[in-house]
Amino acid sequence: MPEPMSAQELVQTREGTHGSFGENAKVTQAIKRIVRNSPCYEALNDTQKEAVDRIAMKLGRIVGGNPNVEDHWDDLGGYAELGKQGIIVHSVRPKN
Repeated sequence: MPEPMSAQELVQTREGTHGSFGENAKVTQAIKRIVRNSPCYEALNDTQKEAVDRIAMKLGRIVGGNPNVEDHWDDLGGYAELGKQGIIVHSVRPKN
């Protein structure tokens, strides 16, 4: 069995696909601020809010790291699907 990576080795490996953590954090937090200040944000249920947060994180990785990592794009679709399932589970619709 291969020896596990150290935390530093893991960070260095991830920087190749995710970009630097600091830069990624700036982009991701900027996206989250925009989303959280949007008029209908409070109409989202917790499942949808979490899905939106994770989509923001993936967008940060795409634009701050390697945009050609298929996993980033696959995860976007997965988090969107989980957000959609939040509609079914909670049956919450925003008021217009």
